[in-house]
Amino acid sequence: MKKLFFIILGLILIVSPAYGVSNLTITPSDPKVGDTITITGKANPNEEINCKIWFEINPSINPPKYKYFMNNVEIPNASNSFKIIAKNAERLYVSLKIGMWVTQGAKANKEGIAVISKSNIPPGIYDIRIRGTIKDPEKPVKLKIFASTKIKADENGNFKYSYKVNNIPEGTIVHLDIGGIKRDIVIKSSIPVPPPVDTEDETDKDNTTTEKRSTDKKEEDITSVSIEKDYSDTSHSGSTNKKNIEDSSSTSPEEDKLDTTYSSNRNTSNKENNYNTPINKKDSKKDNQNTPINNYNINNAKNTPRKSKKENIVYGTVIKNIGNAILIIPNGTRVSTDGEISIKEVNIPNTTLAYYISPRNAKFSKPLILEIPYNLSQDKRITVLYYDRQLGRWINIPYTCDNNTITVKISKSGYYTVKEEYIEIEDKSIIDKFYSIIDLFRIITTLLLNYLQNLFK
Repeated sequence: MKKLFFIILGLILIVSPAYGVSNLTITPSDPKVGDTITITGKANPNEEINCKIWFEINPSINPPKYKYFMNNVEIPNASNSFKIIAKNAERLYVSLKIGMWVTQGAKANKEGIAVISKSNIPPGIYDIRIRGTIKDPEKPVKLKIFASTKIKADENGNFKYSYKVNNIPEGTIVHLDIGGIKRDIVIKSSIPVPPPVDTEDETDKDNTTTEKRSTDKKEEDITSVSIEKDYSDTSHSGSTNKKNIEDSSSTSPEEDKLDTTYSSNRNTSNKENNYNTPINKKDSKKDNQNTPINNYNINNAKNTPRKSKKENIVYGTVIKNIGNAILIIPNGTRVSTDGEISIKEVNIPNTTLAYYISPRNAKFSKPLILEIPYNLSQDKRITVLYYDRQLGRWINIPYTCDNNTITVKISKSGYYTVKEEYIEIEDKSIIDKFYSIIDLFRIITTLLLNYLQNLFK
């Protein structure tokens, strides 16, 4: 009997949440940058509920430094905490403006992870600056931001919590934990849904890389290169040779040459020039033409064997030009669908640059390297997004930046965009600075009173 009691008690503990939270509602369900999300629900009367939120962002990169600014961050409750984790960092600095800038720093461990945490910050509106130095410029920097607070349900068990998403980049997945109930939301992008792609227009029907198509969009110039270097593990290869890649339509194969790296790594035993040759992704049909058919009646359509489907593999490292950008396809890349890998520049509103990479719905066994020349400035923040058709959302993706070149690793086909935003530069008047000093005095007074209250308890 006692054993049965403990079994029932265990089942109750497993089924029951840590808090009595129910009827959880989040509005709007698809917020955009600047919106305030409101979370409502039911709990036990007068119960305190832990509310946690965390998200991962890609800071602005300007080697050897990274940075991310968060302006007008509202902290409504004194019972709070936040934590910032930087990955691929040497150092992490977090500055909080409480009338004047107060900075805390941390050195990263051997894995390149740095952590700074803070708790019980007085209620108010703050500006936060996150910055530091990069460990490996060829890898992206990731910032994980965690924030938590406690809210109290009223005497009827109703509770309400609001959070403004004015500092979270569009395309970011935000993870919520309200009293043990977890929800994910995606910050809606101002970029419209891209148009559907006609599969007939995605690739050349003869699967060659030298054909010029008549279109109002820019099409890529292609150079097929047999080299020993493997770009699958490198996020910034070939950028120094962009100027040496000539337009394949304007020169003959004998005149078309690459300088330094590509020419030196070319297999010297292969005297045949490999420039402007088709990508041998599909095996020739002649392998199947003379295949003997055994134990089948060739007059019976039902018994005719199907031709074996060959893998779609790219042989030889291929470089494709689209405007000033290049797409590097590593040797031995397997494509999950039929069709040739190609890239074209497209026009999508509210973006700085946009590209479409085909074939449709394809995954690549080795990441393709997209390199985009870009002039970075201190007052701009760069975001790279990918349109996920399954989610129906633009998703923020990592990138690296070095020598004024944005480098993105491409693991699947689809739409990719670069968007720039201006960062608000602090330019306050004397009156604003005076009010900042008053805020600083108020915060110091609040901290002192809290200390004295705890001292005489």
